[in-house]
Amino acid sequence: MPSPASATHDPYAVFRYASFRWFVVSVLAMVMAAQVQLVVVGWEIYQLTQDPLSLGLLGLSEVLPYLAVALYAGHVVDRRDRKLVSLASLVVLFGAAIALFTMALVEPAPTRVWPFYLVFGACGLARSFLQVARSALVAEVVPRELYQNAATWRSSTWQAGSVAGPALGGILFAAFGAQWTLGINLAFSVVALGGMLVIKHRPTALVSGTVSVMKNLVEGLRYVRVSA
Repeated sequence: MPSPASATHDPYAVFRYASFRWFVVSVLAMVMAAQVQLVVVGWEIYQLTQDPLSLGLLGLSEVLPYLAVALYAGHVVDRRDRKLVSLASLVVLFGAAIALFTMALVEPAPTRVWPFYLVFGACGLARSFLQVARSALVAEVVPRELYQNAATWRSSTWQAGSVAGPALGGILFAAFGAQWTLGINLAFSVVALGGMLVIKHRPTALVSGTVSVMKNLVEGLRYVRVSA
């Protein structure tokens, strides 16, 4: 294998590292799962309520928890193993996929929308931690010289999944219905969790000290305000 320095200008250099290949697989599978899940559940809610507002609230039920804990997620990731935080988040998302698949199997189908909102709220919390932890984990998977290359591929993978996921979700839902599609969504979650599990990384130094969570968050907000 060529040294990291000699591979810096190779756009595919990071793929020579097995852990980064699994990292990309995990990212792609999780993004695809999220998009497929959104398409199917959105359709189910609209069929149930015939109300565009109820459909819009589905996205809100995920975004609000995501934003609410975003700063705290950064605080946690600075002090905990990034792979463990990522795995914990993926376990929650896997549980959400199981819940949605189980709900699709229930006869008769759910007649209320709040269980969907509850599941998506849990997804929002988990994704907030996952996003921060996974971004930091890249630097622990590849050599420093290849970080920019790895970050580019991570971003490209996320974008590809965001584009392909809704299309795949719509095709699967039209062809096989909610049960099969949410079953495939569950399989994507398994792949995402498995890919993250086999990653080998070099843990970086974690932030230590006794600074309170609130003080840390205030300092973070102050930094964002000054940098804006």
